[in-house]
Amino acid sequence: MDTPLLTITNLCIAFDQPVLERVNLHILPGQCVGLVGQSGSGKSLLAKSVVGLLPHRARRSGQISMTGLDGNLLLQSETDRSAWRNKLIGYINQDAGSALNPALTCGRQMLEAVSVHHCGTPAEAVAIARNTWAQVGLDDPDAVWNAYPHMLSGGLKQRVLIAMAICHQPALLIADEPTTALDSLTQMEVVQTLHNLRLSMGMAMLFVSHDLNLVAHLADEVAVLHEGQIVEQGDSVISNPQHPFTQSMLAQYQRKGLPVKLTNDQIPLLSVRGLTVQYRTRSLPGWLKPRIFTAVRHIDFDIFAGETLGLVGASGSGKSSLAAALTQLVAHQTGQILFAGRPIEEIDRLPGGRSRLQMVFQNPLDALDPLQTVEELILAPMRLYKLYSSPSGRLQKAIELLEAVGLSADYLKRRPHQISGGQLQRVALARVLALKPQLIIFDESVSALDAHVRFTVVRLIKQLQQEFGFSGLFITHDLSLVSHVCHRVLVLKEGQLVESGPTEQIFARPQHPYTKQLLAAQPGNLF
Repeated sequence: MDTPLLTITNLCIAFDQPVLERVNLHILPGQCVGLVGQSGSGKSLLAKSVVGLLPHRARRSGQISMTGLDGNLLLQSETDRSAWRNKLIGYINQDAGSALNPALTCGRQMLEAVSVHHCGTPAEAVAIARNTWAQVGLDDPDAVWNAYPHMLSGGLKQRVLIAMAICHQPALLIADEPTTALDSLTQMEVVQTLHNLRLSMGMAMLFVSHDLNLVAHLADEVAVLHEGQIVEQGDSVISNPQHPFTQSMLAQYQRKGLPVKLTNDQIPLLSVRGLTVQYRTRSLPGWLKPRIFTAVRHIDFDIFAGETLGLVGASGSGKSSLAAALTQLVAHQTGQILFAGRPIEEIDRLPGGRSRLQMVFQNPLDALDPLQTVEELILAPMRLYKLYSSPSGRLQKAIELLEAVGLSADYLKRRPHQISGGQLQRVALARVLALKPQLIIFDESVSALDAHVRFTVVRLIKQLQQEFGFSGLFITHDLSLVSHVCHRVLVLKEGQLVESGPTEQIFARPQHPYTKQLLAAQPGNLF
């Protein structure tokens, strides 16, 4: 039997309570091991323990060893760890928005990553950086090079981060949810890129994900993490699951459910005509001349009361820009947007004001105050709009909302950095639901959730829609979710609307070649 490249033995990590308990895992040279589990199960914590990114207050025991290195990596000092980490391990963070420096251009950050690993001239560093960007599918490197992270879509930011992690050809790549923010086409491209790199460089990989379809495509073996313990692992976990939790996870991919039939009138709640969104950026070296980038071009659509409209397209197609325009969060837009029959600019004059139109953002870490507790985050909009009669009533409602999205009252005193990305997105959803809006824009709002929680939240959205009658704009790259929750679908490509129609029609008889390409790129149901 080959000697493992990485060996984890009896790993235990605890804070106030145990999070990981007696975890054992090994990865052979060139092998890809997929680590799956629900949000909050400890997947990211296990990945961070290998590279020494655990919080200082974490209590740890057990052993982590790597071929060619002496001693227990878990107990090494930061000085000792930095001597080998940048040479042997590449790490892709789950949240590209938080991992990238907002004050530096992406090109500057990429060059910094290259300079850590390669000694050469500036021209050689630029060549390595651009070649790596080409490998991860950055089609317009000049624009991305001079752009700051906030100017890029979630998918583009994630691809920049992936390039920074693989530029030194590590022996082990730890990919912590590397495709969370990417559409289906880009997901498969990135997965294929990682697969090709692993084969060409002999690189081992720990692929952390809640998407079992992607894990099935990429991983040689799968380890299932549940409540801090690995309950099942091997090369036949997906084809022949033995543990009840694994069987339950796989069953989520087979659940069906169509959205409720519409019973609305013909007057749209939201009407959009000729919407165009532009951004003005400055490029180097001619930085005095602004560059105008058109993200959305002349879009027309309606959303009716009680309807959920799906918006799909590749990363960078303009989905989030369209959502930002609807909520008046972009500076340069033209066209007409009517909400409840009045121009969107007058929404503050409507009864209830902006509480009637809410948005669940793609990245909750950017949207929520990191200094506030979950309780403060959910109660703040209630207080602002004077909802519910008393403080105790608001608190009880906050608890009910947390339970509705799958969290307990224990989370009320936690802050955003103390919970997982999937749990944090559920907090963001509960916060929006507290206002009982007429229209909710879901901007990739379930992309960070594992399959079980994702479908739980989708079912919750459908149930709440039936109960309260709100409308929804569901922006996603996961077409399987569109078929569950959306009545109609818009397909966006490079800022233009290329196809629209009822969900059943789009899935059964797509007309545009791009729509067919999106559907073909969806990972098949492997189970």
